[in-house]
Amino acid sequence: MTTRKELDQLCQQAAIGTGWSLWLQHSATGYAVQQTVGKGAQPIGECLTARECKQLLRGLVLASTFS
Repeated sequence: MTTRKELDQLCQQAAIGTGWSLWLQHSATGYAVQQTVGKGAQPIGECLTARECKQLLRGLVLASTFS
């Protein structure tokens, strides 16, 4: 089972690795990974299950190691 704490830690790692301002939101429709764009935000992924969110964040962390 994936916990919110685990997702928050992965989000922080992804933000550090990519240099992007990232954060998680959770609602009745699922998780959203948000990125700051100018004075607003845009979703990188939305309506995600915890497992899908974990995979997206792990992919960002992994991809950031190659750049």
